[in-house]
Amino acid sequence: MTSLFTRLQPARKFRISKSAIAQLLNIPKQLIVRVECWKYVVFVHRRDRGGQFISYRKLQQWLNA
Repeated sequence: MTSLFTRLQPARKFRISKSAIAQLLNIPKQLIVRVECWKYVVFVHRRDRGGQFISYRKLQQWLNA
């Protein structure tokens, strides 16, 4: 897994929008406070549940790469 992350570098190269995260989580995008791209996961701060971690592998950009 690490060599794949090193080659793709999702934290640097993927442009992740709030609308894409909202679509993945099936929530309105107004509930998302901020999105932080960490090395191996995406941190989503939500108004209703607090923080949530999402794997890059669940994102559409990962499937396209």
